[in-house]
Amino acid sequence: MTKRAGMTMRDGTTRARHYTRLMALSRRRRWGLAGTVALVVAAVAAVVGGGGLAPREGGVVYAGPGDEADAHNLVFRFDRATAQHKTALDTWEIVVTGSVRNPQSTSAGLIGGSHGSLWGYYDGAASALQPASTVLGRYAADEDYVLRRVVPPDGEWLDLRVTFAAAAFDRAQFAVIVTPMEFTDDSLLSLYGTPSWNQDSYADLTAVVLPVEVLPETEY
Repeated sequence: MTKRAGMTMRDGTTRARHYTRLMALSRRRRWGLAGTVALVVAAVAAVVGGGGLAPREGGVVYAGPGDEADAHNLVFRFDRATAQHKTALDTWEIVVTGSVRNPQSTSAGLIGGSHGSLWGYYDGAASALQPASTVLGRYAADEDYVLRRVVPPDGEWLDLRVTFAAAAFDRAQFAVIVTPMEFTDDSLLSLYGTPSWNQDSYADLTAVVLPVEVLPETEY
């Protein structure tokens, strides 16, 4: 079950108060440990402070494995995270798996980059992570799979695999931050553009905190 806290990220001076409120919420509802709450606070601060999002009026909803995270254009749920050291490049590959569905009347693709819906964070990271790759549909490393670029508008859940890259990783938890979108004209004064999906700075972020399974290292 998702839990909501009235956290605004308009400036850094309120971070201690947000931490205290989230700690109280976790104790009252018997959800999560202090480390989980601290991870959520740090993750949202990293996404906002690192330039991933504009200053926000919205709060944060924190969630666990299997909970739905509504980005408005798409709905996500994540259930598993693994971390694996790749020795050839001396990097860590963090793979989050779950599913996504499309509540719209037309097909929708995943929005990537700094204007996208998904970010990753782990305690101690210098900044929030953008996805290195995403795979829609059934995936198996040793099998062929159909490369999908959009989620059909049928409301059915479609497998989703999101990969993040990190220089180092030794944590037991990983947070996926889901940014809600709005269908707006984002041009100057909304006079010249065509409406599209843009980040909604007034909507609540969702921080999905997942336990991490560390896999044996491989070369590639």
